[in-house]
Amino acid sequence: MSTLHHLGIGLLLLLCLITMGCSGKEGREEQRASGPNLPEGIGRSEEQRFRQYWVQGRILYKQHCMGCHQNDGAGMAQLIPPLDGADFLQNKQAVICVIRHGMQGTVVVNGREYSGIMPPNPQLRPLEIAEIATYILNTWTNQEGYVGIPEVEAALQGCQP
Repeated sequence: MSTLHHLGIGLLLLLCLITMGCSGKEGREEQRASGPNLPEGIGRSEEQRFRQYWVQGRILYKQHCMGCHQNDGAGMAQLIPPLDGADFLQNKQAVICVIRHGMQGTVVVNGREYSGIMPPNPQLRPLEIAEIATYILNTWTNQEGYVGIPEVEAALQGCQP
């Protein structure tokens, strides 16, 4: 799928989210309750891109991450760490590297040890990683800010695969 097509779908979904015209009353209530946590001090032009990344990131999260980390970001008991409120997310470079290269071994999240394997996602482009990172960093109780393509590209150069 081309980047232009990818962005077009994201814009269409953004418009749908903003107007709340995609579904009935129940769908609108669910969308409001699960919308993005806007970073403080975000400018008007940045807000549009942030929302676009968040909407597309939500779609990609459902495809690549939700099976393990769950729809509510709670993870799976002792096996998969949570993303909601996770102190691990404060290190954006580590988040970006883990999305692309996966992770094996022990990780400590919120003072708790998790040992397992997160599979790599080498097929994801920097734009898609930026969208997923923007989504998980600004959903549930998280409010860590927007992640752009330049930040992803720089972080990926510093990863230890």
